Amino acid sequence: MLRDLYGEYLAALSQARHTFGNHTSSRGSEPSSRGRDSHDAFAPCYPMRQQLTITAPAETVRASDAAFRALRTLRDLTVAGSSKESSEYREAHACFLRELEHLHTAMRTDLGIARD
Repeated sequence: MLRDLYGEYLAALSQARHTFGNHTSSRGSEPSSRGRDSHDAFAPCYPMRQQLTITAPAETVRASDAAFRALRTLRDLTVAGSSKESSEYREAHACFLRELEHLHTAMRTDLGIARD
């Protein structure tokens, strides 16, 4: 069950990030569409984050929260119209990737999965 939740949560984070990336590279995307699509893509992360909060160990919850906040920053930059090439977006994206790697490590540790 926890393994499934972890997989679904990671998939939701990935899908949202992918949506943001598409909008930051689309010069012609309408602000209203960009905002709606970005918020819609991020919405599934909320309930899974809450499920994780009550089922995962504290270290995994901390890593989940950090990745969630970093992704929310990407969402907000996307909604504001940032481009992928902007230094602010690149820094936020790098931060998200670091936090995501921490989350992967915490999840693998919780599941007892060694990384080769």
